[in-house]
Amino acid sequence: MKPDKNNYLWSILMAIALLITLLPISSYIAAISHIKNEWALNNSELAIIYSSYLGGYAVSALIIVPLTDKANRKTVLIISAIISVITHILFSAVSDNLLTASIIRLFAGAGYVGIYISGLRIISEQFDENNRGKAIGLFVTSQYLSHSVSLGITDLLINSLSDWRFGYSIISIASATGIILFFFLTIKIKQSHLVNPDDSGLSIRRDKNIIRIIISYSIHALVLYSIRVWSPVFLNSSFAASSSDIFNKVSGNTIASIAFAIAAIGPLLGGVFADRFGIVKSTSLIVAICAISGFLFGLVELTNIMPILIFLLIVYAFSASADSSIYQMGIINVTKNNKLGQSLGIQSFAGLMSGCIGPIIIGFITDVTTDDYQWIISFSLLGFLSLLSLININNLSIPNNKSNQR
Repeated sequence: MKPDKNNYLWSILMAIALLITLLPISSYIAAISHIKNEWALNNSELAIIYSSYLGGYAVSALIIVPLTDKANRKTVLIISAIISVITHILFSAVSDNLLTASIIRLFAGAGYVGIYISGLRIISEQFDENNRGKAIGLFVTSQYLSHSVSLGITDLLINSLSDWRFGYSIISIASATGIILFFFLTIKIKQSHLVNPDDSGLSIRRDKNIIRIIISYSIHALVLYSIRVWSPVFLNSSFAASSSDIFNKVSGNTIASIAFAIAAIGPLLGGVFADRFGIVKSTSLIVAICAISGFLFGLVELTNIMPILIFLLIVYAFSASADSSIYQMGIINVTKNNKLGQSLGIQSFAGLMSGCIGPIIIGFITDVTTDDYQWIISFSLLGFLSLLSLININNLSIPNNKSNQR
């Protein structure tokens, strides 16, 4: 069955609604230097506030997401969006120390996971399994893009208004528009029948396909978060050591932000490839490119050719992002409907925990190894993990997807 153009237009509007609702997602990062000075916090305390958002996401993934198996998914979406907007407004209005900020961001993370996973499920139900890749990819791309858009707009507002609370509150209030858009986009859509989860069939723990997808998704998250955190540091050190006067003056942060902004289109293209060539083939190609990029990214520093380093970062960031939507699509395709919320919850939890661990591992490696080899070892490790993921992916068997029959 080929979806009509109205379905694709609807999926575009759903992606726009997500982008609007997540406008404050990186506002804390934009305001972090102001918060540090105003509250007299150290870097560790700032990190705790940041991580509380991820903690709220991870814990809620095991609580809220399974509700989408039993409760109305549209209701979960709207309530989660309301929680997200309210908590971001509260953060800008009342938070004044480590404790209040962390608690508020904990609930904001819960709202985020409810929006994202409920939206994915609602979208997936409007398309058959051979055509949902583009729609899911677009939704995931919107989530990726929201980080860059949020950071840029909030930074502009704060600098223009010279008041981080005012700038943060404006973008938080504006995000409420997404709730209205979500409401009208979902009010008339058909939803599959809600069922009570049972123990029929294989459990999630015994379904090898689900386990393999979650493993590869976890490696994907570990690699992605690691290069998000450490690639700017690597670029800055490489530029500083460069013999070129031009690159001595270039900010690695700026180059990395541009690279990841370009990479935001990756999940959409990944979904398109999955629709056309199948989940296994598409993911294998993307992960193979990611693995090769990982090995080369650290090694190219030895050449002192900065344009190649920048090009490799763009390829690396793109390939590390592009398979994200395919894993969501894979879980949806291989999981029985009455277990889907549980599967997505476990996947989200495992992925986020891996995403938290990855940067710590790379940080430890850079601390204990010499400057000459720390980045080669770090990114080679990420490349090796991607290779393991590639092997894991090729053991997948997804009979429901015509392109992936084995």
